[in-house]
Amino acid sequence: MKKHLVIIGGGPGGCAAALHAARAGLRATVVERQAVGGTCLHQGCIPSKYLLSTVKAWVDSQGLTDRGLKVTSHPPDVVRLMVKKREVIETLHRATEQSLKQAGVEVIVGTARLQGAHEVQVTNAEGQGLRLEADGIILAPGSHPTRLRSLPNDPRICTSDEALELTQLPSSVLIIGGGYIGCELACIFQGLGTAVTIVEQLPHLLATQETLALAAPWLERSLERRGIKVLTNTRVESACPERSRGASVEAGQRVHVRLSNSESLESELILAAVGRTPALEGLGLEQVGVRCGAAGVVTTSFMETSVPGIYAIGDVAGRLPLAHAAAQEAIIAVEHLLGNRRTLDYHTVPVCVYTWPELAGVGFTEEQARQAGRRPHLSRFPFAASGKAIAEGEPEGMWFLISDEQTGTLLGSQIVGPHATELIHEVAIAMKGHLTISDIETMTFAHPTLSEGFQEAFHRSLHAIQR
Repeated sequence: MKKHLVIIGGGPGGCAAALHAARAGLRATVVERQAVGGTCLHQGCIPSKYLLSTVKAWVDSQGLTDRGLKVTSHPPDVVRLMVKKREVIETLHRATEQSLKQAGVEVIVGTARLQGAHEVQVTNAEGQGLRLEADGIILAPGSHPTRLRSLPNDPRICTSDEALELTQLPSSVLIIGGGYIGCELACIFQGLGTAVTIVEQLPHLLATQETLALAAPWLERSLERRGIKVLTNTRVESACPERSRGASVEAGQRVHVRLSNSESLESELILAAVGRTPALEGLGLEQVGVRCGAAGVVTTSFMETSVPGIYAIGDVAGRLPLAHAAAQEAIIAVEHLLGNRRTLDYHTVPVCVYTWPELAGVGFTEEQARQAGRRPHLSRFPFAASGKAIAEGEPEGMWFLISDEQTGTLLGSQIVGPHATELIHEVAIAMKGHLTISDIETMTFAHPTLSEGFQEAFHRSLHAIQR
């Protein structure tokens, strides 16, 4: 009889686990509360990237006059924009369902609770119960937006979930939190004509993304040049919505906000983008002895929890809360269940932010390299020196390459600029293959391309080391 793997959560990690298990000859069952695809497909990665891409095309079109093309300007049709977003999500949702079906994966819609190391209780929408016996269990329930208890319950105060469903644009939005979610939503709103303010309590934007420390200041300057107000080292002390005469919020009503710098602001919409919280509620972790820490479920390098046979991946594991990391963790967990001992090198997992300009990073920062006993050398190459970037009208940004002065080994990279989230994979592959600066220096890169910046930065690193 086939071993049975039960996966709680049908997001990128859960689906990756189910597909890998099915291909390996296991019987796989996914228990999902709502619809397979998870937050990434329905409330996160896909809808936000669709909006970022579409709105950027709109913003870029406004600058074509300088290139000799006349574009008639019409106000954005936000309702139509959201309809098309939903169509994209539905297309991908159907494709995900089909992939699971073709692989022989069983999908059960309902809520799951652990009853032991090898038993899961599932309750469907009608309240009916089902017990599943399993040889292995993978926890992949994802996360949800963190809500600030200090903010009042009001329709003018929302999280990213609600912001990505708006069909009417506010005239102004105050975003609490300057992480990747807040910055990406700031680009969307500002591109559609909304006045945007970002309030961040840490010293700079993307402060928790250490991998992007060199690139982050470029984003902050870029946002401010586009008219986005950025307030760092600042907290929201209180938020007071204007009272409505009736039961519903009236058009134009604002929320009065007091900041820690003694400044007072008014905004039609307050968007709390202060991070995400692992969705651990109701899983019965304590009942079966699964240990949790400050970041989520505690796991080994094979993603196994304190209870043998139960694994945790993705946002609930708290290692690197990214969809692509979750998918790799899923494979590692399934492989361990099969008796194989694979691990994930988190240093070669790219971190990407899809703002304008884009940011991406992988590997060591300079400080991390020093702490690891290496002698880092930092090389830069500006997109302003790239013929392709200039020709495309996107010369803003920089390649940062960190290499080892003694060996020429590539240790890490950060990119801020056009298509940074695509270009970073060249660096990740080079690092994974343990290529040196000399290896890349002898390659031939096509001209004109943005990828030439990789080699040019390598040239600079090589020449600096030789000198």
